[in-house]
Amino acid sequence: MSNLDDLLATAHKLRAPGGCPWDAEQTHESLVQYLIEETYELVDAIESGNRDEILEELGDVLYQVVFHSDLAATGSLGEPFDIQDVAAKMSQKMISRHPHVFGDEAQLAEFAASTPAAIGGRGCFCTSTQSS
Repeated sequence: MSNLDDLLATAHKLRAPGGCPWDAEQTHESLVQYLIEETYELVDAIESGNRDEILEELGDVLYQVVFHSDLAATGSLGEPFDIQDVAAKMSQKMISRHPHVFGDEAQLAEFAASTPAAIGGRGCFCTSTQSS
């Protein structure tokens, strides 16, 4: 089992019957403040340049993603989804934003002949300020 698998199992056990009552009663809405707080702490750590702080704060932000995904797996947002669905969606998004890396021959040729703005504004993530 990988460290990530261990983290997923830990989060699930905390929210399961017999786990932590606080974790079990949380909602996406009640967790927003913690997601924001952990994100700001990560920004501070990055700005400090301290490796150990960055490592810790990346873990805290990752845990927020894991926690929200575990909640969503229960159907809290309608149709259930889990961390695997989140990862799949993000992989698809990054692949579609980088046709110069993942594209077929036609896409590679189109990318080579055009600027990101000229290819329908979709651009690649590495040359764009898109955030979604």
